[in-house]
Amino acid sequence: MKNNSYKIDNYTELKRINKQTARKIYNMNLPVYFIPCKELPLSPWLDFGTWTTKEKTESEFDMFCNSFEYYNCNNETGKYIAFYIPVCYVDKFTGERKWNGYLAEHYNHVEQYDYNYTPKTEKQILHDIRNDYLQKICSPAPYGKTNCNY
Repeated sequence: MKNNSYKIDNYTELKRINKQTARKIYNMNLPVYFIPCKELPLSPWLDFGTWTTKEKTESEFDMFCNSFEYYNCNNETGKYIAFYIPVCYVDKFTGERKWNGYLAEHYNHVEQYDYNYTPKTEKQILHDIRNDYLQKICSPAPYGKTNCNY
């Protein structure tokens, strides 16, 4: 398994975990994000799947894994599932979230599950793209007016 992590923002990153760890986190009622192994987690063409526990049964996690692999994993996308969890760095003593730069791993910071992370839906992504586009075309004019008709 490749130990990949993908930076989402200044505080959160997606860390790849193995199947046993994913099963433990799933049994603790925390979301586990999954994708075929050859796909990139932050790709605009492919969304994450999310598994959360509603009723606890021992074989439920394995049933999800088997059905996802059967229907979604192939030679093109990858033959098995890659599991990811959101992590952030927190200060050992105060518990405050810290920026996950180079120094975060060395100075009294601990990596932990990020409970505040929720992935964006397609509607939110399109809304962000629209707002960025409108900011580019709607340049501010003198005296507080804008050149935008939207």
